[in-house]
Parts: sequence; C-alpha cells; structure tokens
Amino acid sequence: MWTWSRSLKKLLRSVVLIGCFLAFILFTKKLSPITLWELIRENHILTGRYKNNTAYEKDRALPKQSHERDGSVALTTLKSQISISPKNEINEQMRVEKIDKMIERLRFENFYPPTFWNTSLTQLTRQLGGRTRRTAKTLTGYANYTNKNNLPSWKLLHMNIRQYSLYDPDDPSVEITLRDMANLRIISAETTKSGTEFKLIFKFSNGGQAMMKPMRYSREVEADENRYIFDDMERHVAEIAAFQLDKLLGFYRVPPTVGRRINITSELKPISPTSVTDTIFTSPAGNLCFYGKCKKFCDHAHAFCGHPDTIEISLQSFLPPENTARRKSWSQPWRRSYSKKRKAYWETNDDMCQFIRNETPYNNSKLLKDIIDVHTFDFLTGNKDRHNIAIFEEFGDYSFPILYDNGRGFGRQTYDAMSILAPLRQCCLIRKSTLLKYIKLYMGPERLSSLMEKALESDPLAPVLIQGHLNALDRRLVKILQAVELCLATYAFDDVIVSDDF
Repeated sequence: MWTWSRSLKKLLRSVVLIGCFLAFILFTKKLSPITLWELIRENHILTGRYKNNTAYEKDRALPKQSHERDGSVALTTLKSQISISPKNEINEQMRVEKIDKMIERLRFENFYPPTFWNTSLTQLTRQLGGRTRRTAKTLTGYANYTNKNNLPSWKLLHMNIRQYSLYDPDDPSVEITLRDMANLRIISAETTKSGTEFKLIFKFSNGGQAMMKPMRYSREVEADENRYIFDDMERHVAEIAAFQLDKLLGFYRVPPTVGRRINITSELKPISPTSVTDTIFTSPAGNLCFYGKCKKFCDHAHAFCGHPDTIEISLQSFLPPENTARRKSWSQPWRRSYSKKRKAYWETNDDMCQFIRNETPYNNSKLLKDIIDVHTFDFLTGNKDRHNIAIFEEFGDYSFPILYDNGRGFGRQTYDAMSILAPLRQCCLIRKSTLLKYIKLYMGPERLSSLMEKALESDPLAPVLIQGHLNALDRRLVKILQAVELCLATYAFDDVIVSDDF
C-alpha cells in the first residue's frame, strides 16, 4: 500500500513539473498554444531552436517533404494552380498544407454547420444570414406603394432594398432589371460630375436609369504596372464581373450591372449632349470614336472607339433618388493616399486597427467586419481604389456599405495586390459566414473560377473575363485563407472569427 502511494506521489509530481515546464516555455518564449502543440508533436520542443512564433513560422516555410492526405483532390488541384513568385521565398505548397491543417483544426471548434459538407455554395449563401436579410426593414420612401402589379422592374428592385442588403438574390426583379437594361430603348443620356473618368447617365423607356461606362480597351490588355492607381483607367467588364462575384459570394452590396452593345451613330449620338457629340471623330482605322468631357482621360489619345461604330458598354442600375433614400459617405480608414510622394498611414504602420476599433462608427460590431469583407472582395477582383464608404442614411451605421464604382478591378491577371488585405491582416478579424464561404470554395468540388465563368455566361458581352482573370480568383482565395491561418496561429479562435447574424 505504501509502495503504491509513493508511486502515485511521484507520478503527480512529474505531471506538475511537466505542466510548469510547458507553461514556462509558453509564456517566456512567446509561443501560441497551437504552435506549442505542433512543436511537441514534431519533437522540437527540447532543442531550444525556436525563440518565438516568427522563428517557427520561418522554419516551417522552408521546403520540405509534402505530407498530403491520401486522396486530397482539393489540395492537389490548388497546388497545380498556384504560381510561386520569385520575390516570395515562402513555399506556397507548405502554405496550402497549413490551410488544410487550419480547416481540420476548426472541426474541433464546432465551426462548421451540420449541412456544410453536403451543400453547394449557392445553398450556403442563402442560409447564412438569410433570415436576417429577409426580415430587415425596407426604405420608408416606398411604404406607400401597395399595388406592385404595374410597377417597372427598377422600382420593384428599389422597394426590396433592406437594411442589410441592396437586393435579394431570389427577387425576380433583379434578373428583369438586368434584361431591361440590356434591351430597352435608351431615350436620353446626360453627363455626370461624379468621378474622374467619362461616364453617362442613361434613361430607358420604362423610366429606369443606369450608369454607363464604355469599353476603353480589350479584355486582354493588362493595367500598366508602372501607373499609380489614380492613373489607371477603368474597365467596363470589371463592373459587370464585380456584380456577379458579389452575388455569387452572397454579399449583395453591388448594384445590378450588365453589359450591352450600342451603336454610336444610331443610338448614342441622337440622345447625347453636345459635350459628347462634339467630340465624335473617325479614327485612322475608319472606326467611329468619342471622348466626351471629364476630369481625366477625355482627349483624342484616350478616346473610346467602336468597331466600326458599335461599342461595348457596362450599365449599372441606379440607386433610389436622394429625396427617397439619402446616402452618407466618408473616406474609409484604409484609403490610399493617392499621392506619388507619400503613402497612407496604414501602408507603413500596422496599428491602424487599434485606433479605429473603439471609434464611431466602427465600434458598432458590424461595420468593421463589413469593411474587412469588402477588402477581401476587392482583393479577389484586384481593386485598390476603394476610397469611400457609402451607406443609406435612413438605416444608420448598422447597415451595409454600398459597393458601386468597381471599374479598377480585374486589371492584372498575374499580380496580387496584397496591400488590399491590410484590414484583415492588421485587425486579424473575419466574419464566420465569410470564412465559411471561402473555405467551401477552397475545399471544392466547386471552384470560384468555374462558378464565375458560369455566372457570366448569360451576360450579353460574354465572355466577360478571360481565363487568366478567372484563374486569379482561385489563387487569391488561397492567399485570403493564408492570412486567416496566420491570425489563428497568433490569436485565440474567438478573437479572430466572429459569429453574427450575417
């Protein structure tokens, strides 16, 4: 009896000593619990080799033997698509393996809904926040419209704007509005003072309005890497693709946008103001061109030319008039400096999030997560020009950002602007529903590139995006998940992934 008691005391003493030893390493060497566990598993804990997380992450990033799970089709497919930049020493294959480990680790946090693995992305986006969106209040300016039978599609679309979404993906008026913009007779065109580049406001025979942006250059032409963002020119196809991507990912913040071909001679010239018609000329190639009037790029050298007089355009449905639904806008925290000589504060300092977390309006528990959503969306499109946040004033700050003006996306196929992910990286915060969507696309079998290609097939200007831009979506999705994985390796699960009703 005495022998057993003595042995038990020795065992308990050993357990306490081991616990104290591990606690000592955890706190003095500044290792996260996850990293500590992986170090123990990999038998490196006693070597004294790693002083902190940074050293461990650096060593793990070195090329080593792949440890794929058997039959991991998702990983194999993604690895074949990821291009390794010569400027980046991190082994991309290892980064994908770390994402895979993160996904497995999230199982133990009860992260995934019961139906997650057996549902499509479309079904998932309808489920996530669906009840909250559908039951949210609408704009009071349309409360008196009781008879909807004789209303045009654009007005029905406006009536269904709610506090947390610009449109309902299952609302028939969305598709009808797209079809109307693509086919109805254009009865007038007027210039707009908003923005820096040329655009026109079109009015259709049913009273609806849309913002028109003409094609400047073909889909194959890439944005010049030597241009600053404020010198980059907008692409009409980027507006179309941004709407379809927004709808596909279940954000519902981009106004319905569609492509169309119009004839400069018979459709545009008769309805346009003199600021446009006076600039029409015939190019040396015999094509009809115009350049209009605007702040930048409105001259002969930057003209819009038809083939010979037919030109592609994008049309984005107008928001409700200001007297019905006033908007409020302001510069967002991660806005670029738009200067050749200086960078914005957040580009040289990583503590921007510390300053704004507790400031109005970002302390309302929703808007900051919305901004991070927006930046992951912009990273997928490659749009570095998100300078303002706009919301409906009636709904207050606890609503959603309206994402119009997406024309500077999809400019470069092989370049990923990592700076767009600064809010995610600096705040280490992401909405659970957003992460679920991205993991769903990562795991497959549905790929973001193939879903986007299918979504754009019905547009009158299809193919809207060339294959290089579609492939870039899959590559950038991986890099978003890499950023999340690094955050989870540093901070607690509940501090990084936040659940809400959206």
